[in-house]
Amino acid sequence: LLIDTHSEYIGLSAINRVSRGKVTIYCPVGKYRDIIEQELEMKDALKNLEIPYWFLNIDEWFSLLGLGTQASTQRRILRMALRDIKGAYLDVPRYFDIEELIQRIGRSGARRDSIDSLLDKLEDARYSAEYEFIFNPCECLSVKDNPKAVFRKVIEPIISPGLKVIALGGVPSDVQTAVVSMLLRSLFRITVEAKLRGRVLPTIVAIEEAHIYAPKDTYTPSKSIIERIAKEGRKFGTGLVIVSQRPKELSSTVLAQCGTLIALRLVNPSDQRYIMES
Repeated sequence: LLIDTHSEYIGLSAINRVSRGKVTIYCPVGKYRDIIEQELEMKDALKNLEIPYWFLNIDEWFSLLGLGTQASTQRRILRMALRDIKGAYLDVPRYFDIEELIQRIGRSGARRDSIDSLLDKLEDARYSAEYEFIFNPCECLSVKDNPKAVFRKVIEPIISPGLKVIALGGVPSDVQTAVVSMLLRSLFRITVEAKLRGRVLPTIVAIEEAHIYAPKDTYTPSKSIIERIAKEGRKFGTGLVIVSQRPKELSSTVLAQCGTLIALRLVNPSDQRYIMES
């Protein structure tokens, strides 16, 4: 599974000439997918990436809507609204209509300016073309009443054989971290359950621009799951490849778990010290 932050690896689909379709490019619908489709020689390698909003956990919602720690009131309103809809466990992928969420937020009883600001952010995201693969995932919505069918669609990029390139070029960084968080959470859950059932699903996750997803001093929704895979993944057959041009900005927890370090043209002294200390 290759997290391709800038869609630089889509040319790997050319391998399909000799590999019988072992490479698949997953890309969110929209203008960036159209650009990628024009550039690909092997167009049948391209598939839609859908991340249904009802699969997101609370931290991914916060990232998606740009609700930092300073937006404590809005975060509390959103958390309670989602809990009213989904119950105590907010990471359960239970379908709900986005209109229901809007109504719950509107009836939260909080200050009107906080409610209006949160609703504005939700509306902006909901009707943004860049978020269409999250708020209007057509293929998942068509089978929304069949949770198993939706789950199969969402995890296809994770467990299908071969190389899967998650092409996220052009997608806002807050959305990228939410997408990677959801995919890796699902992957880790599946590999852990498979190991407990006596079957290992050997997987390697490669993350380009890893300092975006697991930064050293700031929080992103993807950071905790990447750190967990770095620490525990090998027990369940999951390997991790971390690629970064700024290792000093990378989580020290992740870097400390790297058994092999390959340093190429590392000229910044502070980066050199950070690598050597690790």
